[in-house]
Amino acid sequence: MALSAVLLFPQTKKYKVDLVFFDLILNEEHRMTNKVSEHNIEDGQPITDHIENQLLHGGLTGLITNYSIRRPGVLFGNVAQKNFDLLEQIWKERRLVEIVTILRVYKNVAITDISVQRSETTGAAISVSVTFKQVNVVKLKKSLLEVGVSVTDMGVSTNRQAAVNTNVGTVR
Repeated sequence: MALSAVLLFPQTKKYKVDLVFFDLILNEEHRMTNKVSEHNIEDGQPITDHIENQLLHGGLTGLITNYSIRRPGVLFGNVAQKNFDLLEQIWKERRLVEIVTILRVYKNVAITDISVQRSETTGAAISVSVTFKQVNVVKLKKSLLEVGVSVTDMGVSTNRQAAVNTNVGTVR
């Protein structure tokens, strides 16, 4: 008999993709990969001189139902449809989101794929699969550089002729 991962972990987290909350996580995948450089030396043998961590990526599959055990006795209308619409909005806006899974919280991730299934077996629920990749956000720093140019020996006519269109400031 297969046990759901939810039964093995405390229920204190609210599993989510941005503002889309899952009632049940069916499975999740966390990928930590490295890029290993290889170069052939003179005799053709490969050597490795660098290992680089790649950005984290993974996926999860969960259920969102209209009749959640996490919200007992509370009806919110068609919760599955509302969450489907939220997922579609995230996809259209291509925005970075936070993903909370059973094992890890990911911040600044891009969703690379969303798959939503609804069938006779899910009833008033949707099964949602999301794959994602971590994104490093870089903020450019502005720097003001002051540069001084000094042309030596402006007393010589050839130097003055070569620098005719150059603003050299005050000649000393």
